[in-house]
Amino acid sequence: MQDTSVVRRYAVALLNHARKAGTVDVVTADMKSLADAIAQSGQLSAFLNHPLIAGDKKKALVDKAFGGMVSATVVDFVKLLIDKRRIDALQLVIVEFVALVREYKNIAAAEVVTAVPLTDAQRKALESALEKRTGKDIEIHAIVDASVMGGVSVRIGDTILDGTVRSQLERLREQLINTTGALVAQ
Repeated sequence: MQDTSVVRRYAVALLNHARKAGTVDVVTADMKSLADAIAQSGQLSAFLNHPLIAGDKKKALVDKAFGGMVSATVVDFVKLLIDKRRIDALQLVIVEFVALVREYKNIAAAEVVTAVPLTDAQRKALESALEKRTGKDIEIHAIVDASVMGGVSVRIGDTILDGTVRSQLERLREQLINTTGALVAQ
């Protein structure tokens, strides 16, 4: 289990460096690309996290694999994690870094679940309504789940707005059970 204070410290340091250099957007995109690349290659992750492989070999692989793909800032950051023997925290640092960037840019991530894909007009209308409600820019991550039957469910942090047909039917069912139970008791 990683120490969350260590993960946060590295993420904050990377964000501060990117802010000073004016490269927050580039570094964020690169960190997301790096996370995707590592997630797609179990071998890469295993290699980087293997305790018996020398740091120099790991850094050489990072140069070869990511040298042209991501900025020098991100490559140097990964090498720093290797030098400090914290490379096993990379995935968590990326998650924390992206969260810090959202906070810095006043962006809220919204997970939106619908029965069918949203049209561009629906997506924009939903973004606008959520931005008014939260006072933040909204970044929608749409999920299609036919089991909701219709409507929309939105999760922003710990807040859930559920206007799906499935949840409405469930509430109706509970009301009928409660009403029937009350009538039987009389």
